Amino acid sequence: MIMKAKSFLNSWRFLRQYYFGNKPHLAYVSGWNGHQNLGDEALYAAMQQYFAPFSLVDYPKGCWSWSFRVLPEIKNAVLAGGTMIAGKRSNAIHTRQCFDLCRHTVVFGTGVNHPDFWRQRLGAQEWDEAVVIWKHILGQCPYIGVRGPDSLRILQDWGIQNAEVIGDPVLYFAMDQQAASLDSAPRGGIGLNVAETKGRMYGDGDHYLQAYIDLVRMLKQAGWDIYWYVLWPRDYPLTKYIAEQTQTTLHIHSFYVNHTEFMHHVKQHVCVFAGMRLHGTALATLAYIPSISIAYQPKCYDYMKSISQEEAVVSTDTFEPGYVRELIESMHAKRSSVIQTLYDTIHHLRQKQIDRANCIVREMMLSCENKQ
Repeated sequence: MIMKAKSFLNSWRFLRQYYFGNKPHLAYVSGWNGHQNLGDEALYAAMQQYFAPFSLVDYPKGCWSWSFRVLPEIKNAVLAGGTMIAGKRSNAIHTRQCFDLCRHTVVFGTGVNHPDFWRQRLGAQEWDEAVVIWKHILGQCPYIGVRGPDSLRILQDWGIQNAEVIGDPVLYFAMDQQAASLDSAPRGGIGLNVAETKGRMYGDGDHYLQAYIDLVRMLKQAGWDIYWYVLWPRDYPLTKYIAEQTQTTLHIHSFYVNHTEFMHHVKQHVCVFAGMRLHGTALATLAYIPSISIAYQPKCYDYMKSISQEEAVVSTDTFEPGYVRELIESMHAKRSSVIQTLYDTIHHLRQKQIDRANCIVREMMLSCENKQ
């Protein structure tokens, strides 16, 4: 019953987008938007900006996918953001269904699941079957832009040579140069974010939970104010538990939809951010806050490498409170150089995304004009 309700809601979202849009349609194959997950909502908002001449239409999963066959006006599709490539066979089938129905298909800033992490967890058969499907999908894409260097390397190992790194689409929301020059207070707060991973993480959940508690106690003893950021409703109970254990419940802030409010709040109150959610850390870097990724999956490394911050990554299975505290202090001490690096690398990738999106839009608009 729950699955049927979700399918209905997704289909209603699709039909609303299609019939109320007044621009050419662009099929949007995404990860998990529409569920109050800040990262996915920010990705959707970014794609609306990059592909502004189009009305994005979510491709519906399940039995409602037949609708694309009776709506021939939709001839363009984009796989955008998220960590969608490889992994579950169902995601591959879902994407293939959409791309096989569209004339012009591209990949824009999507991540690739890492085989070292996912093949054993999903099962070798499911992983291998999904890879075969993805090779077919990507083989028909004239343009493939991926999130980071790890994603690119995996595709190259598959024999796909026409891919390039363009970064995560949320880079669109990077603050301007003036914001980069506006440093936070010399001794502001530490922003923290934890995630409910359902066990899909490096190492043991109990280890990183206790490590977080110990880290917060160390930071409090050193005189830091703690700001908790909840970016998905299901992360709130875990956040509240750690905050209660460490007497840091004063500043628990939830941002589920509005990425701009989150970025401005972080910019105002935080001088170093350490988070698990990939897009929590990403959005903090776009506000030019020196940030540490507490990597629970390979995708976190992929993003941080794309912006030259691979040294600011700590895996959940090697999370040592003392080391992370020292890393926070180090990031704070050299914050000026970190901020400059963030600005330079992020804006280079952002301009690359703008250039690629403009080219794609021109080609897709021609496809719309020639659809007859």
